[in-house]
Amino acid sequence: MIAYVVRKIASITMSNPECKTDAIGNKYWYLNGILHRVDGPTCEYANGDEDWYLNGQLHREDGPAVEYADGNTEYWMYNKYIPQLDNKRIYGKENLQKFLLLI
Repeated sequence: MIAYVVRKIASITMSNPECKTDAIGNKYWYLNGILHRVDGPTCEYANGDEDWYLNGQLHREDGPAVEYADGNTEYWMYNKYIPQLDNKRIYGKENLQKFLLLI
């Protein structure tokens, strides 16, 4: 029973990033000390900009990994910048994959 509880606590800890907010209101999500979040932006800046990280790398499969408050976007996958897709506003994993096949 104790081993089950320890495994359960470890799995919850491993899958729930911790949110840290700095002095000016920027929010960052960390999992095991690296930027990581799967259910929303990893960095939410006070000015409205948002960044999406997965395992410490700029990455998003269903939209832009960087969204600026002014509406501009940048696409990154596994920390690799894809300039051909900038400001295209492509959302949805299937739609993004179609565009990636074209470049």
